[in-house]
Amino acid sequence: MTQGATSTNPGRASGQGVGGKAVRKVILFEEAVPLQEDGQGGKRIGTTRVRLESVLALHRQGQTAEQIVDAFDTLRLDDVCAVLVWVSQHPREVAAYTKRREKEAREVRHRGEALGIIRTAKESERFKKELLARKARRQQGKSNAAVSD
Repeated sequence: MTQGATSTNPGRASGQGVGGKAVRKVILFEEAVPLQEDGQGGKRIGTTRVRLESVLALHRQGQTAEQIVDAFDTLRLDDVCAVLVWVSQHPREVAAYTKRREKEAREVRHRGEALGIIRTAKESERFKKELLARKARRQQGKSNAAVSD
């Protein structure tokens, strides 16, 4: 639709008024959503490399549009606001996109684990414990050195 166009929506949730009468919605203006396909099945915000998934994750954590822009210095506030409005108006499309991207990420992770270039969950946990143990030994060594001085 173009600026000033109207539409009639037959369903209650999408525009049926009191008494079952159809409600006409007036579209004041229509602007393109600043989402760009990245050529790998993902969507990027505006002209940046910031993925839609990153913005969605912060928004789901309760971050405002302003806080999201602060987190990614390449984002523009008007782009983030427009994307968040689009997200709120297209929940099914966003859910399908998110589900597909999560599936793709799992597949990439499994391939990486099979090739030995990504640690498995068990390997990651062992590595984390090893690093924490090293840190504890280092801190213990520093405190022992401070006592003997």
